[in-house]
Amino acid sequence: MPNTPTARLNWVGHGQYLEQRFDGSKYNVSSDVFVFGVPTVASAVPTTGSATYSVNLLGMLTAKNETAYLLIGGFPGMLTADFGAGTVYVIGISRYIDLINGGGTDTNGYIGFNYEGTAAIGSSETFSGEFNLAGSLGSWNGQFFGRGAEEVGAYFSGSSDRVDCVGTLVGSSNNQFRGFASSLRDLGDAASWDPIVVEEITRFDQGTGAIAQHFIKVVRPGSGGMIGDGNVRYDARAGIWNLANTFPFFATEIDPDKSTLAYTHYGNPSIVSTTGGDGLVLLNNTADNPLVDLTYTKMGYWQMSNGFETWRHYVAFGFKTDAAQVPSTGLASYSGIVLGAATSQGADDRYYDLGGTTQVTVNFSDGMWGSLLTLIGIDRATGAERDLGSYSSSDGLISGNELSASDLLNGTAETVGSIFGYLFGSNPEEVGGGFSVTTADPAMSDQTLDAAGVFVGKRD
Repeated sequence: MPNTPTARLNWVGHGQYLEQRFDGSKYNVSSDVFVFGVPTVASAVPTTGSATYSVNLLGMLTAKNETAYLLIGGFPGMLTADFGAGTVYVIGISRYIDLINGGGTDTNGYIGFNYEGTAAIGSSETFSGEFNLAGSLGSWNGQFFGRGAEEVGAYFSGSSDRVDCVGTLVGSSNNQFRGFASSLRDLGDAASWDPIVVEEITRFDQGTGAIAQHFIKVVRPGSGGMIGDGNVRYDARAGIWNLANTFPFFATEIDPDKSTLAYTHYGNPSIVSTTGGDGLVLLNNTADNPLVDLTYTKMGYWQMSNGFETWRHYVAFGFKTDAAQVPSTGLASYSGIVLGAATSQGADDRYYDLGGTTQVTVNFSDGMWGSLLTLIGIDRATGAERDLGSYSSSDGLISGNELSASDLLNGTAETVGSIFGYLFGSNPEEVGGGFSVTTADPAMSDQTLDAAGVFVGKRD
């Protein structure tokens, strides 16, 4: 981690004792890890509010009967301690060196082992819980260090049928130390997010090329997805977006002919036929975006295709409001846009790119929120635009920074779907979320309309 007068660890450290021997037929590798420092006394650990720490990982992962990897950080991991709720969450990605075969993480750091952990803060002000590194499930234990819990340290271990791991995490809440971004405007530091995801799968008939099957699914943050770990990461050093810890998109892949003031296009994310390719489309966080000017929230979609099956993930993500910073009084309204997919199925199946607008109202005093979606579909076969209806939500509850799930109603007050979201920014200045609708098509008789997407919005 950085070690300068303005960006260093003052209260905690970590290390690893590594032994590697070759007995003539196989390598024997062993590792002992440790955390040391000046722990925060129990009375000085906060009991309200939250804090975010930039953390560095050090450890070892062994692939049984194959090789051993030295784990050496990578993206700064992000550890969030919610002292009021008594919970800790960490997410990040580790670079590695292959100790047996040589080589390791690409110098840009976009390929590595992702890790994630959840924990509860106990009565002794230490925390413990579950930890997962590259599918190696285990546990972790940690505590806070410094006069006022300015720093944090933890150790972990895990095992699966293929790999074992052991290691440590240390870090600081010092803004000068962090090394990860806090805004999507002029993104110059590494960052990692757990997005809201809508997954669309389109399968084509191998003989005719016509659509044979179509699925849409909404995935809440932390619930996993169909492909990879679902996370979105950005490597500021190389300008690389990494999706699901598997699919990197480089700045050199930007298509200037397709990119606009509203969206930047990478690769060829077409979905209309078997010619659809791999690609990424992201909303621009710029003041001249004609659709919406956002600072803390982003949305878009990424796609991969093998010629006869196309997977597209619509995502909304960003820097969520700390629960302690959510107001307890006042009103706020937000206006924004929608992105997703829709189908009208029956005698005449139709497939649409989904757009439209959203209005969200939040009553912080009552702890309630509501929304209005106006949906527009662009027919993927003809390019024609049509109205897919307007849907309002019943009163939903606010829980911390979460806009809890609420029913979506059509014009006759029938429940036809659901919507949920989060508050973003420090004030909170923005919102984002996901939704799904299943109802009788308002314009095509005997057809069923299915629509799902993500939304983002800015405070009016």
